[in-house]
Amino acid sequence: MQAGSYPGRRAFLRAVRPLAPWLGLIVALSAAFAAASYPSAPVKVIVAYPPGGTSDLVARILAQDFTQRLGQSFYVENRPGAGGQLGTEIAAKATPDGYTLYAVASGPIVFLPALDRALPYDPLRDFEMIGNFVTVPNIMIVNRSAPFDSLAKFIAAARAEPGRLRFGSAGIGSSGYLAGELLKDLAGIDIQHVPYRGSAPALTDLIAGRLDVMFDNLPSAIAHVRDGNLLAVAVLSSRRAANAPELPTTAELGYPEFLIDSSTGMVAPRGTPRDVLAVLGKALSAFASDTAVKERLMTVGADLDFMDAERYRTYIGNEIGRWSTVARRANIRLDH
Repeated sequence: MQAGSYPGRRAFLRAVRPLAPWLGLIVALSAAFAAASYPSAPVKVIVAYPPGGTSDLVARILAQDFTQRLGQSFYVENRPGAGGQLGTEIAAKATPDGYTLYAVASGPIVFLPALDRALPYDPLRDFEMIGNFVTVPNIMIVNRSAPFDSLAKFIAAARAEPGRLRFGSAGIGSSGYLAGELLKDLAGIDIQHVPYRGSAPALTDLIAGRLDVMFDNLPSAIAHVRDGNLLAVAVLSSRRAANAPELPTTAELGYPEFLIDSSTGMVAPRGTPRDVLAVLGKALSAFASDTAVKERLMTVGADLDFMDAERYRTYIGNEIGRWSTVARRANIRLDH
């Protein structure tokens, strides 16, 4: 008798064959019940940077809102490293059950893919989009005692001493990194890049005078500007920021191509159930429509910018293409 052909097995298959349609229904009903009861346990929201950065600040506001809105604890877990790559890979490989989500900034989901095709994840293949909820401009900030208090003076100082001035960022591939490299190309200057594991430690060194300049997200930096620890020079945008209208734009200052902002959205590992994604998408839409949420985000310098899952996926694809073109033109690479 051949292996696998014994009578008991044939009898079992004959017995369960009539039940096959019912088994499918049972599985479907189980999935529907699980989605209907979601969330039934605490939900982890990964942030790929240390506490204090923009994605961390806004993710904590969102987590608190979702905790109240959905009746279960949503909590932030910081997993910094490799310019956001480490946390992104962890999120991509998490169990796709809706209990691990990812509050992702543009760095690891747009800028790194635009610079490097050999990442251990694909932002469009490995994640289910839930939606974008915040987009913020970057601002140029310098130490309070720096001898340059304008973009023109900074460029003049960099040209006078090539290679001496240092700019910090939240890591290679972050918006602050791309901004510095883009200015080098546009202004024809040579400044050194110093990568950190997030904005907060870089800002600490800028305040201490160990760095000369940063091009950081407005929410991360604005509190230090308002406290008098740092000086804001310009907003890297074509329009003035609502939360800092006194700052001139780089477009006004003669550099209309020196523009960069960063979005923060919510995604889940590929394979997360559709019904769970629908619950989260509805909650995110309600979050973005809440006046109290808008006011709270404004206190940290962030503006609501809601995109549903479909629009967010299209936006990410378009941004990767746009920054790939910019990186090639400006010769921006990951080995700087």
